[in-house]
Amino acid sequence: MKVNSFQKNVDNIRNIKQNVKNKSFNLGFGANPNSFLHKLNQQIEYSGISMPVLALGLVSTGAILIPRLIKARDNTERAEILQRDVTTIIVMMMGSFSLRNIMSALSAKKSGYALLQGNHKANSFVKTINLFNPFGKTNILSSAQLVSKYSKIDDYKEGFYGFSKFLNDNGGDAKKFFSSDKKLKKLVADLYKNFKPENGAVDFEKASKVDIANMFKKINNDSQKTIHLKSLTELFAKSDNNYVRKAKFMNSFFDFLSTFLFVPLLLGIGLPKLNEKTVRQMIKEDPTVMNNKQSNTKYLKA
Repeated sequence: MKVNSFQKNVDNIRNIKQNVKNKSFNLGFGANPNSFLHKLNQQIEYSGISMPVLALGLVSTGAILIPRLIKARDNTERAEILQRDVTTIIVMMMGSFSLRNIMSALSAKKSGYALLQGNHKANSFVKTINLFNPFGKTNILSSAQLVSKYSKIDDYKEGFYGFSKFLNDNGGDAKKFFSSDKKLKKLVADLYKNFKPENGAVDFEKASKVDIANMFKKINNDSQKTIHLKSLTELFAKSDNNYVRKAKFMNSFFDFLSTFLFVPLLLGIGLPKLNEKTVRQMIKEDPTVMNNKQSNTKYLKA
């Protein structure tokens, strides 16, 4: 028995040493979530069939741009390649992403819905830059996230006060949101009459988004808040309520427009027009370019 016990202890020690060795090895090769390799792996790891932005940029540069530059026969052709291919790669990497972010941000400002995740506390310049950064955290909320945000509001830690803070702190506006349809507006306006916050506007029409949030905070302190908020809570009870559907429609519609309309128009019409203008300018500055065999003659047609 003593021999068996001793052998088990030896085996346990070996296993512990091996585990420590394996962990050290894994940490050195990117398993550490804070390591450069781990972050790089996240940027190039596929999500289903979707190619990550960084992988798309690397593949496009290595397989398209560089070989074409190497085969270019003069500086004129290189200039055309750089303008055409670099623009195409940039648009493919961030065009759809940026356009849908911009449209979501503009829609949120008008509708009061919070549709984007990201750093909303940054200054205006940083927030604008983040809209174009495909490697940042600013992005449209997914369908699952929209369901969790716009349904079952009583699940929020602070109920409608927590929901109002979510809207106000994430690019939306509680006042505009609760004014988005007649039934919702009437319910909240009636609540505001009875629970006007201290130092708040005299009525709902003049109230700010902060006033609306503070109104719900005041209601939270009432012993009968469940009764006061019953009708309002019922509007958000289902996971497919009108507000979830509207939020989903806006983000999916913006994604569709940017992917299937604006980006194709930019690459299919805008970029060729730009190349045509560039080539014509080259010919104007140096007529000998016309005699160059590698000039793209299709841009020279009237």
